Amino acid sequence: MGTDIPGRRPPNLTTPPLGGELELLLRRNRLRFPSMLEARFREDYFERWLKTNRSAFVGGLIVLAGFGIVDLWAAPDSLGTVWLLRFAIGCSAVFFLLLLSFTPLYRRIMQPATAFVVALVGVIITLMELAMRPGEPGYNLYVFGIALVAFFGYAAPRLRFWYAVAAGWTAVLSSWWVGIDHSVWQQSQAAVRFVILEAFLLGSSVIGTFASYFLESGARRAFLQQLVIEQEQERSEALLLNVLPAVIADRLKGGEEVSDAFDEVSVLFADIVEFTPLSARLSPHEIVTLLNDVFSRFDELAERHGLEKIKTMGDAYMVVGGVPTPRPDHAERIAEMALDMQVEAGRMSEELGRSIQLRIGSNTGPVVAGVIGRRKFSYDLWGDTVNTASRMQAAATPGSIQVTEAVYERLKGGHRFEGPTPVLVKGKGEMLTYCLTGRRAASGKASETRPA
Repeated sequence: MGTDIPGRRPPNLTTPPLGGELELLLRRNRLRFPSMLEARFREDYFERWLKTNRSAFVGGLIVLAGFGIVDLWAAPDSLGTVWLLRFAIGCSAVFFLLLLSFTPLYRRIMQPATAFVVALVGVIITLMELAMRPGEPGYNLYVFGIALVAFFGYAAPRLRFWYAVAAGWTAVLSSWWVGIDHSVWQQSQAAVRFVILEAFLLGSSVIGTFASYFLESGARRAFLQQLVIEQEQERSEALLLNVLPAVIADRLKGGEEVSDAFDEVSVLFADIVEFTPLSARLSPHEIVTLLNDVFSRFDELAERHGLEKIKTMGDAYMVVGGVPTPRPDHAERIAEMALDMQVEAGRMSEELGRSIQLRIGSNTGPVVAGVIGRRKFSYDLWGDTVNTASRMQAAATPGSIQVTEAVYERLKGGHRFEGPTPVLVKGKGEMLTYCLTGRRAASGKASETRPA
């Protein structure tokens, strides 16, 4: 149907690649997209996981502060230093990051800032161990705290892979500092215990690395799949809007059965004079090319005048004003469309080197409009107004715009007419008709628009 799609956003495909390229990216399963698509993915990733990121740090802050109670038992001799590290540095850093997440700046720094704080908390736990004496109860226990921080960094705040790896491995590798600083290698029992604990940490970090990879990989695949779905929806939407007016398409998608009565609209029919003998001299390709050129120009005129194309039938073209959205100037717009169609026909005659003449008919009155069909549905009009407009077109002389008395009465103040001329109309008998020839200038003189 009409080519005008008011209120519709165009497909947002300026940044991502199209269908086949998306499928190729899905198969490659990489952690990096082409630059513009990568920027869109990161924007989507931020919007999707911002709340998760905040929730992770709320939980992390509670756990980090809550373990301060454990310090009373685990580090009684080093409590002052441990609490200084835990609360003054660790909790403060997490809390500051949480506050920062509510600012516009966080959109740009979420990943590096989160990775830094995760790594910082891991290092702080290492410093707690360094502050403790080997005989204190929590001396070896806090190694598991580093593992907890590493796992947190790999999964909870939804860091992208390389940021998660940097944060997690920084936390884990910092624990080696304890062994070096406390010279555990000089005591075989302590060395064995240290190696076992570090093996646990390294194994945990390897698992976390794979987990973070698959988390980001899955997020990227979901993002690409969503783009594919959106593009298919946009194609379907575009196809639907080429068949139906936008407001009618919306009603159909809402499950509504579309059938409306309009008290007054204007209907125009046009066809190409002598098209049948002309088509006999043309190849199939030339016929289709000619009709496509003619009707494409008419579609542009309909859009320009705010009219709704209803259908084409062979070499005939049907357009309406005041449907599906009523408007008081429907007759004027149809008249302007008819005059411009005649001008366009003259222009095409010069361009193609062959005569292109139109017969145009128009009528004004009530109609019924609705969608019919289930598979190949269409939006159509019915009623005596439509039939009479078709009869006007059939009875028009080549190059003329024949209208009913109802149209004449609506437009006689602003347009020039010839007639009246009595015409015998099938099913109606004799009717007075008029020929629209041009626009009436402001001074009252006619402005001739009929092509030579």
